[in-house]
Amino acid sequence: MSEETVEVNESNDDIENTNDHTDQDGEKSEKLCRLPIARIKTLIKADQDVNIASQESVFLIAKATELFIEQLSRDVYRVTQGNKRKTIQKKDLDMVLEINDELAFLEGTLD
Repeated sequence: MSEETVEVNESNDDIENTNDHTDQDGEKSEKLCRLPIARIKTLIKADQDVNIASQESVFLIAKATELFIEQLSRDVYRVTQGNKRKTIQKKDLDMVLEINDELAFLEGTLD
C-alpha cells in the first residue's frame, strides 16, 4: 500500500507543478501574458459587433497589446534618455508620436 501512496503523491506533485508554472529546475516561470485576460475579455464583449470571442483570440489581443505597450514604452524612454532626463514626460510621448508614422493614430489622444 505504501508504494501506491507514493505513486499517487508523485503524480499529484506533477499536477501541482503544472498548475504553479514551475519548470524542471523548480523555478517559477514567467506568465505568458501580464495583462488580465478576464478584463480584456470584458472589453471585447462590450463591443456590440462581437458576439463570441474565443480564448485564443482574447489571448492574442492581450499579448499584442502587451507588446505594443512595451515597444511604445521603450521608444519613449529612449527619447527621455536622449534629453538627458530620468523622468518620462508627456512631451516625450508626443515626440515619439511625431517621429513614428505608424503611431499617427494616437496623435491627439492625450489632449
